[in-house]
Amino acid sequence: MNGSQEGRRKRRTARSRDQRADDNSARRQSVLALARLAAKQARAAAPKCGARRRDGEPCQNLPVVGRTRCTRHGGKTPAGAGWHVVQLPADPVRRARKLRDIARRRQRQAERVAAMSEADRQKFERHSRAMQPGGGKTRREAARRNREALAMFVAAEARPPAQCPEADALAAEIERLRRRLTELQPSAPIVETADTTTTTSNERHDL
Repeated sequence: MNGSQEGRRKRRTARSRDQRADDNSARRQSVLALARLAAKQARAAAPKCGARRRDGEPCQNLPVVGRTRCTRHGGKTPAGAGWHVVQLPADPVRRARKLRDIARRRQRQAERVAAMSEADRQKFERHSRAMQPGGGKTRREAARRNREALAMFVAAEARPPAQCPEADALAAEIERLRRRLTELQPSAPIVETADTTTTTSNERHDL
């Protein structure tokens, strides 16, 4: 094999190698395009967050897994049994920072409560009791018990006092003894007024 033939063979080998690389690249691009199209179609068909944005349009972001809202609209907020329960991160540095923030926030809250009026403080305490951490079922059960207790208290206040025979007999005996005491007391003595006393002394002076 002479030099020209060897050069042609090398050129053909290089062209075929480049062609295969181009074919593989085109095939990869086609696969990626199909994957992007499938992901776009799946995203369009998936349920959306639906929360109202500032412009009034519904949010089109995907919700957090297991939730109905995205990360921008409270999707990461604990719900159910974890509602209103402090969520501490696993990283020790972030955990310590969050604990410091919680302590600082609670201190500011205590200062605000101390500066409240009595009516505002009672309103805040009622709100705090109603917003206890935990699942919705627990809160609904507690609210139902509170309503039942309030209804029983109102009914007890509106109900007339129960009749007690012993109490009635004691009241009648007390009234009888009071009348008897009034009958046994002597008549009140006649007390002369200041004018009568003055007249009597003048009459004696004349005599």
